[in-house]
Amino acid sequence: MAPLAAFSRVATRLTDWTQRYVPGTFTIAWLLTLIVLILGVTVGRASLLTCVAAWGDGAAKLDFRDILGFCLILFCIYAPLVSLWFLLFPR
Repeated sequence: MAPLAAFSRVATRLTDWTQRYVPGTFTIAWLLTLIVLILGVTVGRASLLTCVAAWGDGAAKLDFRDILGFCLILFCIYAPLVSLWFLLFPR
């Protein structure tokens, strides 16, 4: 039972570290948005207005088939992995 207790202690320490130093998802989304905007203006040599317009029009230009494809891919990957996890590690 000692390896399980050691694994539990390591997992607790990693969780504490993650909660302390890794920002929340909203903060990460804002930071990535700013990085993409800065790269679009500097590297892409686009105007700020063009970058903002492209960012806002991106989701609206997606076709229903594209969105359905994304959902299907996520489901086809997620469901087997979760099922496999519960088969390998039953409670």
